[in-house]
Amino acid sequence: MSDAVADLLLGFDTITADTGLPAIETMLRQLARNLTGADPLRRATIRQMVVERLKALEISAAARLVDAALEPGPTIPTATPTVQLADAEPWPEPVDGAALLTELTAWISSYVWISPVAATAAALWGTATWCVEHVDFAPILAVLSATKRCGKSHLLDLLRGVVRRGYLTSGSGVTTAVVFRLNNTQRPTLLIDEAEKLAGRHADRELIGMLNAGYRRGAQVQRCVERNGDFEVVAFDAFGFRALAAIGRLWDTILDRAITVRLERKPRDVTLRRFSSRVVETEAARLARRLARWAADSRTAVATALADTPRPDWLDDRACDNWAALLAVATVTGSDWPTVTLTAARTLSSAATVDAADDTERLVHDLRRLWDDEKWGAAVKSGDLTAKLNELEGSPWGDYAKGKGLTTHRLAAMCKPLGVGPRQDRDGTQVVRGYWRTDLEPVFRRYPPPEVVQLVQLVQEKPHHDLSVPLVPPVPVQAERAGPPRLMVEATKPGVYRVSGGAEPHVVEIMPGAGARCDCGDHQYRGRQRDCKHIVAVHEHQTPAGQALLDRLGLDETL
Repeated sequence: MSDAVADLLLGFDTITADTGLPAIETMLRQLARNLTGADPLRRATIRQMVVERLKALEISAAARLVDAALEPGPTIPTATPTVQLADAEPWPEPVDGAALLTELTAWISSYVWISPVAATAAALWGTATWCVEHVDFAPILAVLSATKRCGKSHLLDLLRGVVRRGYLTSGSGVTTAVVFRLNNTQRPTLLIDEAEKLAGRHADRELIGMLNAGYRRGAQVQRCVERNGDFEVVAFDAFGFRALAAIGRLWDTILDRAITVRLERKPRDVTLRRFSSRVVETEAARLARRLARWAADSRTAVATALADTPRPDWLDDRACDNWAALLAVATVTGSDWPTVTLTAARTLSSAATVDAADDTERLVHDLRRLWDDEKWGAAVKSGDLTAKLNELEGSPWGDYAKGKGLTTHRLAAMCKPLGVGPRQDRDGTQVVRGYWRTDLEPVFRRYPPPEVVQLVQLVQEKPHHDLSVPLVPPVPVQAERAGPPRLMVEATKPGVYRVSGGAEPHVVEIMPGAGARCDCGDHQYRGRQRDCKHIVAVHEHQTPAGQALLDRLGLDETL
């Protein structure tokens, strides 16, 4: 121990109750200077000695005073300034919203290989960010692709320049703390590239939870913050617009709150504008100024339009919330944009329905499909069911348990929230422990497959007098089990088909729950498993949606 440090330690013995804090501060500062360059062990030893001497003199907060003197304070890198975001300066003249949206859509399409409805959605979403204070829901824009080099990063770069207070980051650099603190002070439009960390079993659940909550106005996250030596619970504002770009898919709950845009790699024979950062920034700045002016003039109208935005039956409640802000923007913009927006909503929502389904809903759809394909009848054993599920191509069950597949116990656990499970009962002459069709039928009705939902919507939208329009297009089909003749199948009305191409035409009637009937009479002795060739042709002709609708939802002439 140096003489200077030893002298300072002796000096602490001279402190009395009358010694003021300024004198103690001076001694501590001198001690800290003398310990410059000392190793951690020496610093810790001296600290403990000083703390004990101050406590013996009944100096309050002794440890805190010594730590403030000896421990180095936080170092703030001067090369990374505090994030400061500002709105673009509004355009000096009023802006035509319809023309601006058309130009913005074309600008996005000139740089990125993207479908027209996806470009429409991206342009509307970017415009809606300028009305964040006046909307109730801020949908996530999910930009997904099957592989790299599909234009996801380019699209986020384009949006960064035109959205309100755009802030681009990556999935590797964003944390929950960054999001809620930045959002609380700046309210940015956060664009997260390489967001694959928000998918899979190792996903950042805390960040996912905050993004899920943050799409609704009034959302907050609570954190314990130290103030004056004590911890207080502080609520941070979490509401705001976010865009996420990733390869593959994101967490199911994220996609449920998202407008999903899928990108594909540009064909070789397609030419797009070459992406130049300087050119893009210049063009984006001009668009942003016009968007700022349009928003300044139209925010109140957008808030009013939210109360009257359409909530079509073909969108579920969550999807209606997701599209509400975009539909309000389209309503205020006028021209044909409300119709264009509804078309984009129908197209993108229909395409995302299957992808957004969680595993439980996917399980219901697969159970229904397997039951009909395998013709299991009243019941199926648990082991047979899991074996078929694991073999099902395109479904995730074979990947469960690190590739070992779905087990009977896991299947029972997944079915339990649905109110069904394996049970033992008699099926004819044998006792079966497994799953029963009668137990699953209510579940099948509650969770119809997407293609059935779309077909029901199509039938409901048709006027009653127009039900003669075929549910499936009349195309020639080969009845594989009926021999070589090619038969033409045409739906004359729901459930009734005209089969021609043989010696004479015949009428086939599909009766939900009672099989099929043909006027040729051959079906009467062959039964369901060996239908006549006309019934076979109809079954081969029907799409999965039509077959599901007829067999399970009881579609008949009363629709």
